[in-house]
Amino acid sequence: MNNIDIDSADRKTINAHKGYTVGFNSEMIPISILDTELVDRFKNHLIKAKGILIYFTLNEEQSLHSIGDVMEQINDIISSDTDIIFGTETEGDIELDKCRFNILLTGLEKIS
Repeated sequence: MNNIDIDSADRKTINAHKGYTVGFNSEMIPISILDTELVDRFKNHLIKAKGILIYFTLNEEQSLHSIGDVMEQINDIISSDTDIIFGTETEGDIELDKCRFNILLTGLEKIS
C-alpha cells in the first residue's frame, strides 16, 4: 500500500471551520473493532463536525479495503457539506490486523 499524505492545504481546509475542535490519537487497536472505536465513539461529534481529518497508520501489507467500511460508515452519518480528508501511512512493525488512527474534528458547536 502506498501512503496517502495529508499536506498543509488539507490541514488548512479542515482548520478553517469556526467553532470547537476535538482531537484524539488512538493506541494500537485491532482493525476488527475500528468501527466501534472510531465511528461509535465519535458518532455525536462526527454528525456535528464541519471538518474531519482522519489519519490511519497501517501495516505496509494492509489493504485500504480494511478501512473502507469504516470510511463508508462515516460518510453515511456526516452532513453532505462536511469536509472530510483522510490519509494513511505504513509501518512495517505494526501487526497486519491492527492499526492506529488520529482524528481531528472541527467546526463543532459548544461541547457538553
